[in-house]
Amino acid sequence: MNNSSKNMKFTLIELLVVIAIIAILGHNWSGNSKGIFEI
Repeated sequence: MNNSSKNMKFTLIELLVVIAIIAILGHNWSGNSKGIFEI
C-alpha cells in the first residue's frame, strides 16, 4: 500500500515537472505557439 502511494506521488510530481519543462521549452523554442501553455 505504501509503495503504491509513493509511486502515485512520484508520478504526480514527475507529471508536473514534465509539464513545466515542456511549457518552458515550448515557450523558448517557438515563440509562435504561445497560448498553449500560459505560465
